[in-house]
Amino acid sequence: MPSAKSLYELLLSMGIKEEIARGFLEVPREYFVFERELLWQIYSDSVVITYEDEEVHTTSSQPSLMAQFMEELGIKEGSKILEIGGGTGYNAAVMAKIVGETGLVVSIEYNKKIYDLGKKALERAGINNVIFLNKDGFEGEEKYAPYDAILSAVGVDFVPKNWFEQLKEGGRLIAPLNVKSSTFYQPTLLFWKENGWIYAKQRFATSFIKAGGKLGNLAEKVYEMYHSLKCENFLEFPMAFESMGIVEVLSAAVSRFGVEFLFADGKGKAKYSSEFWRGCGDLNRLSNIINELEKNDYPNLSKVLLKFDLNRENFRIFREGF
Repeated sequence: MPSAKSLYELLLSMGIKEEIARGFLEVPREYFVFERELLWQIYSDSVVITYEDEEVHTTSSQPSLMAQFMEELGIKEGSKILEIGGGTGYNAAVMAKIVGETGLVVSIEYNKKIYDLGKKALERAGINNVIFLNKDGFEGEEKYAPYDAILSAVGVDFVPKNWFEQLKEGGRLIAPLNVKSSTFYQPTLLFWKENGWIYAKQRFATSFIKAGGKLGNLAEKVYEMYHSLKCENFLEFPMAFESMGIVEVLSAAVSRFGVEFLFADGKGKAKYSSEFWRGCGDLNRLSNIINELEKNDYPNLSKVLLKFDLNRENFRIFREGF
């Protein structure tokens, strides 16, 4: 009969570390599912719809993928974790079992209806080392910082500075990014903090529900800044499209509208088409990124290691082979 034990054994057979797989063994996944899913579906290695109505839709991610996220983050007993996109609480419950009584999981769910379901499920499962919050994940949660690891279980348009500030030195962060230059998947990036710098590299190709609130409104923000900025000096920069994902990550100021890309950071603005950025205002950030890309023959996001400061003002791009 399908059960948490069968899922645990499946994860072990896939090479997941025992200390991570054990968390899935100790949490009844059905407690966090509010739809009529069969047990074989609930305990399969697949995405499960946990709640759906006319207004909201939420899922429990594929267990093996989430287990890999946890391994990448180095989650262990005693870790303090911040989770963005708590859903109905299953992932937080699993991590709570892994970190144990000496650890802590702070989980944030943006939608109030889903949050209420998650709070109920966590109470039913008897999980007492998860702090479950209903707020915008953009803010993170400074009260319990610094964190050993931050995990986003939703697709975000960018990783906010707040998260990096709340990550401890040596800490790791993993997040699926809504990169507009990719229409087929979200590149999931692993970030780590070292000597005040942030390092990042792509680890997985994934597909997650898009975050609500400020984590999912970059398009509207860029559009508004682009059209509100009045400037006349015309600038032009050539750039290969293959590198657009890197520009998106390093600038956190790019969005897509139809076949065109817009850049706007409050100082300058530019539009990309036919392998050229054309714009006006202070475009030093964009031009510096493009110069760094040119030095590396315009690589794509999956082939590089990125290094940047908290404000994304200083950065380096290292090609594959690091």
